[in-house]
Amino acid sequence: MKTYPILIFTLFVSSVCLGQSTYDFPVQPGTDQWRALENYAARVAVCQLPENVLYSSSTEELLEICLDYPFLGDIMLFNNVQSGIDAYRTNFNGASELMNRKDIYESLFNKYSKIRLSEIDEISKSRFVYRIRIQAIELLLSQDEILLNLSINQQKELVKMLIEKQEEMAKNNWYGYNDHRFLFFTIARIVMPHISLSDLSSKEQIELEAFSSTGYINDNHVFLRLYEIATLFVT
Repeated sequence: MKTYPILIFTLFVSSVCLGQSTYDFPVQPGTDQWRALENYAARVAVCQLPENVLYSSSTEELLEICLDYPFLGDIMLFNNVQSGIDAYRTNFNGASELMNRKDIYESLFNKYSKIRLSEIDEISKSRFVYRIRIQAIELLLSQDEILLNLSINQQKELVKMLIEKQEEMAKNNWYGYNDHRFLFFTIARIVMPHISLSDLSSKEQIELEAFSSTGYINDNHVFLRLYEIATLFVT
């Protein structure tokens, strides 16, 4: 089924949020130059990275640039979570190049491991942007190009960290439904191939398979069940 973004908006990403990139996009949201661009396509076009930045940046640097992408928030606005990631990679050459890097997993894992979710309490502005950047890292980690190249021990290490982040997130009221949904989507993409269908009811099979492919959920019980499955997976 074809999916569409619910709405389109831009994010002006503050450098206080999860680090600062070494690259400044030449035209920034909110400026006269940005407003002068006639449509969405023109704004997307001006955000593409020049080749000298695209190919000379280290993977860590490129990740920071990708998290500063003005349209990063569009990932979250599709009915189908995977469609949002696909659009991000199609529309932004930085994201496409990032996912082709051989050391992308190490860069994402290291970045994610250093995040203290409680930091959001110390941010007086841009809490929404802070959350979007965390969600983007989680969704990039959920991609098949990464997961299919991980050993079982690496998968368990990643799931263990995701569980720890979820438990930390659950203690803070700044995080909401979508924060948990994207985190559990990544967990589902990792653990579902290891689940014996005989351990699930037919209803659970349908719900978990749908969630791991689209991110769609109609019952919060899916989160609780995935938490149980993930906990068993890492033991």
